Amino acid sequence: MSEIEPEGRQVRIVWETDGDAPAPYANQFIAQHQPGEFFLSFGQLVPPALLGDDEDKMRQLDELSYVPVRLLGRIAVTRAGMERLVALLTENLKNHDDKFGGAA
Repeated sequence: MSEIEPEGRQVRIVWETDGDAPAPYANQFIAQHQPGEFFLSFGQLVPPALLGDDEDKMRQLDELSYVPVRLLGRIAVTRAGMERLVALLTENLKNHDDKFGGAA
């Protein structure tokens, strides 16, 4: 929970969450920027299914020209928003490591 103060008045902010909101798994990320704003892209890469013996799998790999990344979403934020996001992510990473230990 947080608060904003429009025109000197404090107003509480409450996130209304929908239990059915999708939470897709992202494992690919792109951050781009231009003056004053950032564009964050989230994607999902699924390794290709390689079937058969080792020779078959190598042949299938040789035939691949690329592995696609499915774009899940793109978010644009201001520089101030990016600073808040980086602070939030840093704090959450520290809290996670304090509770569960470092990288697995």
